[in-house]
Amino acid sequence: MEQNLINFVVFQVGWFACVLGAARSKPWVGPLATVPLLAVHFWGIEAPAIEARFLLTVLAIGWLADSVEERLGLLDYGPAGRLASWLSPLWIASLWLLFGSTFHRCLGWLQGEVVLGVLFGGVGGALSYLAGVRLGAVRMTEPKLPRLVGLGCVWAVLVPFLHWLASLEMFRQPSA
Repeated sequence: MEQNLINFVVFQVGWFACVLGAARSKPWVGPLATVPLLAVHFWGIEAPAIEARFLLTVLAIGWLADSVEERLGLLDYGPAGRLASWLSPLWIASLWLLFGSTFHRCLGWLQGEVVLGVLFGGVGGALSYLAGVRLGAVRMTEPKLPRLVGLGCVWAVLVPFLHWLASLEMFRQPSA
Protein backbone atom coordinates (compact mmCIF):
# COMPACT_ATOMS: atom_id res chain seq x y z
CA MET A 1 0.00 0.00 0.00
CA GLU A 2 2.80 2.44 0.87
CA GLN A 3 4.53 1.85 -2.48
CA ASN A 4 1.23 2.49 -4.29
CA LEU A 5 0.83 5.82 -2.50
CA ILE A 6 4.41 6.80 -3.28
CA ASN A 7 3.87 5.79 -6.91
CA PHE A 8 0.69 7.86 -7.10
CA VAL A 9 2.44 10.92 -5.64
CA VAL A 10 5.45 10.45 -7.95
CA PHE A 11 3.14 10.29 -10.97
CA GLN A 12 1.22 13.40 -9.89
CA VAL A 13 4.42 15.39 -9.25
CA GLY A 14 5.71 14.31 -12.67
CA TRP A 15 2.44 15.14 -14.40
CA PHE A 16 2.43 18.66 -12.96
CA ALA A 17 6.14 19.17 -13.74
CA CYS A 18 5.59 18.16 -17.37
CA VAL A 19 2.33 20.05 -17.92
CA LEU A 20 3.18 23.21 -16.01
CA GLY A 21 6.68 23.30 -17.49
CA ALA A 22 5.20 23.15 -20.99
CA ALA A 23 2.52 25.72 -20.10
CA ARG A 24 5.23 28.13 -18.95
CA SER A 25 7.35 27.66 -22.09
CA LYS A 26 9.86 25.47 -20.25
CA PRO A 27 9.26 22.07 -21.90
CA TRP A 28 12.56 20.71 -20.50
CA VAL A 29 11.31 20.86 -16.87
CA GLY A 30 9.18 17.72 -17.19
CA PRO A 31 11.84 15.51 -18.76
CA LEU A 32 14.42 16.68 -16.19
CA ALA A 33 12.01 16.01 -13.31
CA THR A 34 11.20 12.58 -14.72
CA VAL A 35 14.74 11.27 -14.15
CA PRO A 36 14.72 11.43 -10.32
CA LEU A 37 11.03 10.51 -10.21
CA LEU A 38 11.71 7.32 -12.16
CA ALA A 39 14.64 6.62 -9.84
CA VAL A 40 12.17 6.72 -6.94
CA HIS A 41 9.87 4.41 -8.90
CA PHE A 42 12.63 1.88 -9.56
CA TRP A 43 13.62 1.81 -5.90
CA GLY A 44 12.16 -1.44 -4.59
CA ILE A 45 11.29 -2.91 -7.98
CA GLU A 46 12.23 -6.60 -7.86
CA ALA A 47 13.02 -6.92 -11.56
CA PRO A 48 14.16 -3.50 -12.84
CA ALA A 49 15.09 -4.80 -16.32
CA ILE A 50 11.57 -6.16 -16.81
CA GLU A 51 10.07 -2.89 -15.58
CA ALA A 52 12.36 -0.86 -17.87
CA ARG A 53 11.29 -3.00 -20.84
CA PHE A 54 7.64 -2.39 -19.96
CA LEU A 55 8.13 1.38 -19.54
CA LEU A 56 9.92 1.61 -22.89
CA THR A 57 7.06 -0.31 -24.53
CA VAL A 58 4.49 2.04 -22.98
CA LEU A 59 6.62 4.97 -24.11
CA ALA A 60 6.70 3.75 -27.72
CA ILE A 61 2.95 3.06 -27.85
CA GLY A 62 1.88 6.22 -26.05
CA TRP A 63 4.26 8.61 -27.74
CA LEU A 64 3.19 7.27 -31.13
CA ALA A 65 -0.50 7.56 -30.15
CA ASP A 66 -0.09 11.17 -29.03
CA SER A 67 1.93 12.02 -32.13
CA VAL A 68 -0.80 10.56 -34.38
CA GLU A 69 -3.53 12.36 -32.40
CA GLU A 70 -1.67 15.61 -32.92
CA ARG A 71 -1.24 14.96 -36.64
CA LEU A 72 -4.98 14.26 -36.88
CA GLY A 73 -5.65 17.71 -35.43
CA LEU A 74 -7.14 16.57 -32.13
CA LEU A 75 -4.62 18.72 -30.26
CA ASP A 76 -1.55 20.90 -30.67
CA TYR A 77 1.46 20.89 -28.35
CA GLY A 78 3.27 23.70 -30.13
CA PRO A 79 6.79 23.55 -31.59
CA ALA A 80 8.94 23.56 -28.42
CA GLY A 81 10.71 20.53 -26.97
CA ARG A 82 10.58 18.18 -29.96
CA LEU A 83 13.17 15.73 -31.22
CA ALA A 84 11.46 15.68 -34.61
CA SER A 85 8.61 17.71 -36.10
CA TRP A 86 6.40 14.64 -36.44
CA LEU A 87 6.84 13.55 -32.80
CA SER A 88 5.03 15.02 -29.84
CA PRO A 89 7.36 16.91 -27.47
CA LEU A 90 9.68 15.20 -25.00
CA TRP A 91 7.51 16.23 -22.07
CA ILE A 92 4.76 14.05 -23.55
CA ALA A 93 7.23 11.15 -23.76
CA SER A 94 8.07 11.78 -20.11
CA LEU A 95 4.38 11.60 -19.21
CA TRP A 96 4.14 8.22 -20.92
CA LEU A 97 7.11 6.88 -18.98
CA LEU A 98 5.56 8.12 -15.74
CA PHE A 99 2.15 6.73 -16.67
CA GLY A 100 3.75 3.37 -17.47
CA SER A 101 5.17 3.32 -13.95
CA THR A 102 1.65 3.14 -12.51
CA PHE A 103 0.55 -0.18 -14.06
CA HIS A 104 2.38 -2.46 -11.64
CA ARG A 105 1.77 -0.17 -8.68
CA CYS A 106 -1.03 2.34 -8.02
CA LEU A 107 -3.14 1.30 -11.03
CA GLY A 108 -2.54 -2.40 -10.45
CA TRP A 109 -6.11 -2.69 -9.11
CA LEU A 110 -7.32 -2.30 -12.72
CA GLN A 111 -5.50 -5.47 -13.83
CA GLY A 112 -8.08 -7.80 -15.38
CA GLU A 113 -10.90 -5.27 -14.92
CA VAL A 114 -11.53 -4.50 -18.58
CA VAL A 115 -14.78 -2.55 -18.15
CA LEU A 116 -13.27 -0.44 -15.36
CA GLY A 117 -10.16 0.04 -17.50
CA VAL A 118 -12.27 1.27 -20.41
CA LEU A 119 -14.16 3.69 -18.14
CA PHE A 120 -11.05 4.83 -16.28
CA GLY A 121 -9.12 5.30 -19.52
CA GLY A 122 -11.93 7.01 -21.41
CA VAL A 123 -12.93 9.45 -18.70
CA GLY A 124 -9.53 9.90 -17.05
CA GLY A 125 -7.68 10.28 -20.34
CA ALA A 126 -10.08 12.93 -21.66
CA LEU A 127 -10.01 14.81 -18.35
CA SER A 128 -6.21 14.76 -18.32
CA TYR A 129 -6.10 16.40 -21.75
CA LEU A 130 -8.76 18.91 -20.68
CA ALA A 131 -6.64 19.79 -17.64
CA GLY A 132 -3.63 20.24 -19.94
CA VAL A 133 -5.68 22.57 -22.12
CA ARG A 134 -6.94 24.57 -19.14
CA LEU A 135 -3.41 24.90 -17.73
CA GLY A 136 -2.10 26.08 -21.11
CA ALA A 137 0.19 23.17 -22.03
CA VAL A 138 -1.79 22.04 -25.06
CA ARG A 139 -4.18 23.70 -27.46
CA MET A 140 -7.38 22.19 -28.75
CA THR A 141 -9.45 23.76 -31.48
CA GLU A 142 -13.20 24.16 -31.27
CA PRO A 143 -15.40 22.30 -30.92
CA LYS A 144 -13.59 20.69 -27.98
CA LEU A 145 -16.19 18.09 -27.05
CA PRO A 146 -15.77 15.89 -30.16
CA ARG A 147 -11.99 16.05 -29.77
CA LEU A 148 -12.21 15.08 -26.10
CA VAL A 149 -14.53 12.20 -27.00
CA GLY A 150 -12.03 11.05 -29.63
CA LEU A 151 -9.15 11.22 -27.14
CA GLY A 152 -11.28 9.45 -24.54
CA CYS A 153 -11.98 6.64 -27.03
CA VAL A 154 -8.26 6.19 -27.68
CA TRP A 155 -7.59 6.02 -23.94
CA ALA A 156 -10.53 3.66 -23.41
CA VAL A 157 -8.65 1.21 -25.63
CA LEU A 158 -5.10 2.02 -24.47
CA VAL A 159 -5.59 1.54 -20.72
CA PRO A 160 -6.99 -2.02 -20.90
CA PHE A 161 -4.48 -2.87 -23.63
CA LEU A 162 -1.55 -1.63 -21.54
CA HIS A 163 -2.86 -3.57 -18.54
CA TRP A 164 -3.01 -6.67 -20.69
CA LEU A 165 0.60 -6.04 -21.76
CA ALA A 166 1.61 -5.57 -18.12
CA SER A 167 0.18 -9.01 -17.36
CA LEU A 168 2.27 -10.79 -20.00
CA GLU A 169 5.09 -12.95 -18.70
CA MET A 170 7.73 -10.77 -20.38
CA PHE A 171 6.52 -7.70 -18.44
CA ARG A 172 5.23 -9.20 -15.20
CA GLN A 173 6.98 -8.31 -11.99
CA PRO A 174 7.76 -11.30 -9.72
CA SER A 175 5.49 -9.97 -6.94
CA ALA A 176 2.69 -8.95 -9.34
